Amino acid sequence: MTKIIKLKVNEPKIVPKVIEIRPMPKQYTLPKLFIPKDKNGKPTVAKGKYWYVYYYFRNPETNALDSKSKFAVKHGINRLKTVAERKKYGKNLIEVYTELLASGFNPYEKQRTTDLTELEKSYNLNDALDYALATKKKTVADNTYKDWESRTEKFKTFAKSNGFINYPVKSITTKHFIVFLNNLEDKGLNAKTINNYRACLSSLFSFLVNDLIVETNPLSVIKKRKTNPVKNKPFTPTQIQDIKKYLEKNDPVLLDYIRFVGYAFLRPVEICRIKVGDVHLKDNLLYVKTKTQKVSHVFIINALKEVIKSRLYLNAKPDHYLMTLNKKAGAWNVGETTKTKHFSDAFKVVKKKFNFGDDYSIYSFRHSFALDIYKSFIDEGLTETEAQLKMLPITRHKSLSGLRNYLRDIGSMLPKDYGHRYSINL
Repeated sequence: MTKIIKLKVNEPKIVPKVIEIRPMPKQYTLPKLFIPKDKNGKPTVAKGKYWYVYYYFRNPETNALDSKSKFAVKHGINRLKTVAERKKYGKNLIEVYTELLASGFNPYEKQRTTDLTELEKSYNLNDALDYALATKKKTVADNTYKDWESRTEKFKTFAKSNGFINYPVKSITTKHFIVFLNNLEDKGLNAKTINNYRACLSSLFSFLVNDLIVETNPLSVIKKRKTNPVKNKPFTPTQIQDIKKYLEKNDPVLLDYIRFVGYAFLRPVEICRIKVGDVHLKDNLLYVKTKTQKVSHVFIINALKEVIKSRLYLNAKPDHYLMTLNKKAGAWNVGETTKTKHFSDAFKVVKKKFNFGDDYSIYSFRHSFALDIYKSFIDEGLTETEAQLKMLPITRHKSLSGLRNYLRDIGSMLPKDYGHRYSINL
């Protein structure tokens, strides 16, 4: 249902300002464990009392989350003998299905495994990983697949050298993965990299759970290692003007690239994916492939439209890339990683020129422009929540809480001067 909020801004006004908000409906609910109770209200494993994990997924025909859109999964949970065992197993199932749903799993779509002989097939670890990886290749971006392939091969090499590469995949336990991840740490890899290995392998095993090849995901109980990420600082308006003057003279192509970050809030790899055929100037629309290969529709503001026009030329081919090594669209047949690295390396020259530290990157421009827009809404008289609601379709955050945390991290929640409140003179 469309929600209408009437805001009175800069009173007095005769006609209240109206903002129409159309929130995107949730596609599914978070998985939960159904625990049957006995007559005293205590969990029971008695015969006929079935445990299961359930969730609701929006019915594509009715567009509703109702009793007909409920999905329940058991995966052998009722074969366990004690309440404690079932609770632990149920927790694992919840984690697996939470990850599956977040990665785009849709229970209404046709399942791949339709042959009963395939369901009974026994996989060893090597074959199971190959199967999961090959199927995932169809649904993830090329960069993601190459990254997963590399990490999986490293794990397979470790498994081979330790003699369990050909073990039945159902016999692989959490301990196998703990030893592998600890081995990476011993080799000097940092926590973030180790967590990426964990995430990759966990995603593959969640897929194997969904295809009934294994019953549980042994990585779901392994906690992420604590990291201390370096957060990018936003540039000040003065710094941005200095960078602009420098790039206009020394690297106008990098300046165009940065303008896509600031004016459209695109990620570096998303910019490199834009082709001429993705640009629709008459409708002010840009079609962008996100990291999950889904197409996102981005509004082209006037400032960005001028940048795009300058890069197009008469009879430009639809399959030509908008961003290239020069000022015009054209062919650039290298990998996405090579493209983003080119601009990242080019920006290192800028950082060296202005003595910017490691806490500044191309993402800093995104933060600067987000702060600028947020401040403009606040200056118009909108409350923080009203300003954030207007920013959601601009920054394309998935939730208001996500946007609020982002704005807090980049410094938008600083208080106004409160010095006059003190009565103590130190």
